[in-house]
Amino acid sequence: MRILTGLIGVMWATGAVAQTSQPVLMTPTAPSGPACYYAGLAYSPASVVTVDVPFRRESPTATQKQLLKCVKLEDGETWGWEPHTME
Repeated sequence: MRILTGLIGVMWATGAVAQTSQPVLMTPTAPSGPACYYAGLAYSPASVVTVDVPFRRESPTATQKQLLKCVKLEDGETWGWEPHTME
């Protein structure tokens, strides 16, 4: 009995006894201001992303890079992506 009590004491002291914990739920929060979305991510205004765009139907692997910039669209209320150059 003394060995069993000592063994339980060692297990408890070293944390070997399984403990139940509350699950941690990680959920993304919506941006608080204006944002553009691409591939499920939110980007702030004036952000620039590079995307690969296919330019030949015969060869889907032939792509070119295109820059897109997050800007306020013509309606003045919504934000979206417009093609952008490095110049």
